[in-house]
Amino acid sequence: VLMSPEMLDNYNYEGHVAGATRSGSPVYLSSHEEIHEYRQPISYGITANIPISSALSLSSGVVYTRLSSDFTSIANSLVYQKQQTLHYIGIPLSVQYRVWQWRGLGIYATAGGQADFNVKSRLETEGLQMDTEKDRPQWSVGGALGVQYNIIPQIGIYAEPGVRHYFDNGSSVKNFFKDKPTNFNLQVGLRLNLH
Repeated sequence: VLMSPEMLDNYNYEGHVAGATRSGSPVYLSSHEEIHEYRQPISYGITANIPISSALSLSSGVVYTRLSSDFTSIANSLVYQKQQTLHYIGIPLSVQYRVWQWRGLGIYATAGGQADFNVKSRLETEGLQMDTEKDRPQWSVGGALGVQYNIIPQIGIYAEPGVRHYFDNGSSVKNFFKDKPTNFNLQVGLRLNLH
């Protein structure tokens, strides 16, 4: 980890190049440690259900996911914190099998994949906010057992506890997807039932 220009100003002399020693070599912080804390993602979605048969259907739509992370950097006696917030818009595609149905209440199993696109990335350091590098597209696969209640025949509200695996997208952005590529999750949302 390089010493910042502000910290290096304490050691500057006339003609000194900020961020480097007299020989032009970079200055590194000693005893540096960074602690990462990744919070569970929060997702909301609106999807459409297209029946294939009496028990099978395809589901797709739009899902919003918010990732929050806290980074604590420690260098000697200096401690500072950063908060990272990433916003994703995802396109899921899954197959559903209806296990049980009674009036407007149904239980189903689902499996499929999702592509998430990072639309906004924000980093806050000691009260200073700035936009940062966006993450690359994130691909994942998963399965879930869902429950849906149809408010009216065309619209239902659903909840899906399940498991999902996120593939490494090769980016340098640190987030929950890379820290726990396989994890349990709960997704809630509204679903449009197309008959």
